[in-house]
Amino acid sequence: FFALANKPERRKVIQEIISRKKEIKLANDILLNISQDDVQRAHFRSRRMYRMDYEHDMYVSRTEGIAEGIAEGLAEGLAEGVIKVAKKLLKLNMSIDEITEATELPRAEIENIRDSL
Repeated sequence: FFALANKPERRKVIQEIISRKKEIKLANDILLNISQDDVQRAHFRSRRMYRMDYEHDMYVSRTEGIAEGIAEGLAEGLAEGVIKVAKKLLKLNMSIDEITEATELPRAEIENIRDSL
């Protein structure tokens, strides 16, 4: 690769090799980086850092989104479960005060549940 990389007549073969092996692509990127002048090298590093920052931001966003979704799902599931328990306790003729103590739901919410049964 290094012996033929700068030969224009071999460029097509080199491009094919680069497209097949990510290690060779990395070597090509490094070769291009070290063979450029200071301005081009700075542009190359800037593009590379931008891409790394973008990929990191996307990873963090996905991770935070997943965590947020799980938290919301758990909260909704717990809330539904508590309401279900409150309904069962009302059907068993428990007092609203006892249900409030058992479920930690506000009295007004338990009364609303009772009225909807």
